[in-house]
Amino acid sequence: MKSFNIHSIGLFLPDNKRLLRVVLFFTLLLGLLPSLVRLTLSQFTLAGLLSDIVVGFVVTLASLSLPRYLRPLVIFLWAAILTGSFSLLDAIARLPSWSDYTFITDNEFIVNSLTGGGYLFGLHLLLFGFSGGLLVLPARVCLGWLKLGLAFALLLLVTLLHSLSINVARQGANLSAQYNPVHWLVVEAINYLRPTGVLSADTMVLQDLSGERLIDSGKAKNVLLIILEGIPGLYLEQARKHFDINASEIQMPRLSKLAKNGMITPDFIVHGHQTIRGLYAILCADYNKLSWTTPKAYQLQNSPERAVQCLPAQLKKMGFATHYLQGAGLEFMSKDTIMPIMGFDKVYGREWFQKKKKGRKIPGWGVDDRAFFKGTLQYIDEIKKEKSPWFLTLLTVGTHQPYNPPADCLKRFSDRGHAAIACLDDSLDTFFKSLKKSGVLANTLVIVTSDESHGAALADWVSSWGLNIVFAPEGATLPKINKGTYGVIDTTVSILDYFGGEINPALSGRSLFRSYTKPREMVSYTAGRLRWLDKSGKRSECSDMGTSNLCTSKSLIGFADCQETNGASCGILAKKAAWLDQSISRFLKTQTLRFIGSARRIKITPWKDQWTDSLIGAQYLNFPAGSRTTVTLRWRAIKTEKQGARLKMFLKEREADSDAVAPDIPALKAGEESEFTFEIQNKKARSSFSFHLLSESTAEIEILDFVVTTVRESW
Repeated sequence: MKSFNIHSIGLFLPDNKRLLRVVLFFTLLLGLLPSLVRLTLSQFTLAGLLSDIVVGFVVTLASLSLPRYLRPLVIFLWAAILTGSFSLLDAIARLPSWSDYTFITDNEFIVNSLTGGGYLFGLHLLLFGFSGGLLVLPARVCLGWLKLGLAFALLLLVTLLHSLSINVARQGANLSAQYNPVHWLVVEAINYLRPTGVLSADTMVLQDLSGERLIDSGKAKNVLLIILEGIPGLYLEQARKHFDINASEIQMPRLSKLAKNGMITPDFIVHGHQTIRGLYAILCADYNKLSWTTPKAYQLQNSPERAVQCLPAQLKKMGFATHYLQGAGLEFMSKDTIMPIMGFDKVYGREWFQKKKKGRKIPGWGVDDRAFFKGTLQYIDEIKKEKSPWFLTLLTVGTHQPYNPPADCLKRFSDRGHAAIACLDDSLDTFFKSLKKSGVLANTLVIVTSDESHGAALADWVSSWGLNIVFAPEGATLPKINKGTYGVIDTTVSILDYFGGEINPALSGRSLFRSYTKPREMVSYTAGRLRWLDKSGKRSECSDMGTSNLCTSKSLIGFADCQETNGASCGILAKKAAWLDQSISRFLKTQTLRFIGSARRIKITPWKDQWTDSLIGAQYLNFPAGSRTTVTLRWRAIKTEKQGARLKMFLKEREADSDAVAPDIPALKAGEESEFTFEIQNKKARSSFSFHLLSESTAEIEILDFVVTTVRESW
């Protein structure tokens, strides 16, 4: 078959019936396969089917309009987006934002994601193999398969439409069920660029310590803050009962049993996605950004007066030794730079566990949760020898996609995600038993919470549902169920209030150790929706796709009586959210961001994929209009080929090459050091900006410093 010209007016004339059948077949095939995948993920709707078919039609036309040898490129891009998106949807119940595509070339991430479940892996192979193979086959083979293919497509269509009658009303509320991933990303980009208007003053009460104290000044000597990666309150039995949810596919029975000895807050909100944003809200008593723009944690570098108000710095002033320990590498999301700024004296990641393993290799994404908590017990034994009280923050990584459960957990479950959560549940039980046996629980305030929620197919509001359990020496005097709405933003104020100290009025939140009778406002931005709870019990939901609902509800969590609105209130909420987003940056003329906490050695393979070597830790930066950005890279060549190491920096905006171009970096030979500086003029605002480092030859280099400074010239 000759290459199809999409401009051919005769396409749909009788002479082209065979070609029309080919187009129809591939449109149905490329439309129905994604819907079949989403059906297995309980994310199917008629709107989603229509979106899949429209995208399938566009991909078909784009493919057939090209020579046969170029068609695999289109199909590969289509299948790669869908495969990555559905892996993410399966893991955290949301479709990706543009920032998530920094992961698609990480080998461990992709391999573990694709092999997480047998049926999903098979469907991924179907996406790549069946559809891709047909598009590159000779025309006579394609036409020969049409009858069989159309029968297959019709069978899929009947299956999909039958499933529509099952729970359609509830599933239809999920944005991820209504959009093909390609469609989602296009509309997200359009909505992202849409102006929100002039900012308005905010009316929220940001700090509220008016409630009645549940205890006097706390008796604990130490503080242990355990942050569980991505775990929603849905997995806790008591939280499900509070919201009258009968069942969950995934449960944590051991943690639910442990929680009976503590105080549980069922109505507990995470305000957004991504760990660095959740950590900021937890440790600095401020809403993380209700958008995907530059994280506030990065902006702390330009606001030392705000950084010293964060929990680690405050507890350090009170005499605590401050420690941070996580199972993953610190360089991811620049935590090697950010955590010391917040006030942690000692900050460790996977390298600490690597030393304990005495050379045994640890996966790139970090240690599994069993090894993490086993190592943590050793760490606590070490800091117990110090005379001063201690504050230790733990961050797990095992329940982060692509998951890293031990082999015996994998044998119990076919799904890697389920295995990782079960392993975490078991590991927490063992960990707490050891803490009790060693006497740590008797004099330590322990808070178990989550940085974000990886959601569930139940509903997209699960992506806003966090976890919070408090274990304190005064446990007998605390209520078993802490009623009222709280969020991760309340963590810092709660811990400071527990010790009865003075709390800076700049910190936001309510105290978990106080009882409140007045309702409060609460906000989150997850799964493509901005959710806002007002004091009258009205929940507004504004989606990235332009839809809006007004619900009668006392929480952002739970099924509610919702009515679709014309979206008039969304403009106001967007302005409020934008105002909250600028709590650090609104008064800054100069913003200096440093992304290397200590010298970092990296090995570079020639022209490795640009998305792998992001210098800013899988995040994006935004530069305002009328500003100038200065970029400085200082590096040393450790091992090079004879001709030396020649690096190249690529600049990206919203995943595309930027019109700003970095100049050539001089080649260095082993042992040589260089500093590289250039400027970017931002006549217009730049969004989702990132820096990627590649090499023309194999090399091992040491990045000594990477600094991005932006100055607003039109202030």
